Amino acid sequence: SYPFLMNNIFWDDLSADGCTEFDMRDLVRPTFDDNAPHPENVGQITAVFNDIQGGWEGPGNINEDPMFEQGTFELQNGSPCIGAGTTSAEADGETFFAPSLDFNGNPRPNPIDEFVDMGAIESEFESTVGIPVPADQNKIRIYPNPSSDHIILQLHKPGTYLVEIHTLNGQLIYSGAINGSLHQIDMSRFSKGIYFITVRSKEFVRTEKIMKL
Repeated sequence: SYPFLMNNIFWDDLSADGCTEFDMRDLVRPTFDDNAPHPENVGQITAVFNDIQGGWEGPGNINEDPMFEQGTFELQNGSPCIGAGTTSAEADGETFFAPSLDFNGNPRPNPIDEFVDMGAIESEFESTVGIPVPADQNKIRIYPNPSSDHIILQLHKPGTYLVEIHTLNGQLIYSGAINGSLHQIDMSRFSKGIYFITVRSKEFVRTEKIMKL
């Protein structure tokens, strides 16, 4: 099988033998058939916009303590999972949508903002939108991410920057110089998928993933 996972939280559930949250050994089923496929033929996991302890390759995935309320799966204020989910994502040409209600039957996303949370229970706290980056002087925020029409690029300090957007195959599809600390980029003409946005200045170069819905 080829599982597709979106908007989940996998945390503090290590197996007895110390396997990480996702491990290929966990996907191999016991068999008494000597002619059965070998473990290397087991299906691969595709995971997007999940919080996975130990990390996992894929757009939107994070590896941060979800900050559950004690004894529940509700998110505390300030949890990195708030607003970090996605309303939809595409895999193998098929689009998957987040449910309109959470586990408790409450609206998803919470009307307090427009951003879906990771996990089973939608938070009552407002999202802080953007891509987490190190707390240094060169930090940037890109939001909303994912986006269906445009993104906002917010830089820590005003200046002149070169912005480039490449496809997964490395094709340059956008390039332009911006001035100031806030800039909007039209994504409406781009096809759905994953892109890389690179911001350059005299002091730094930073590349982040963005998703067009």
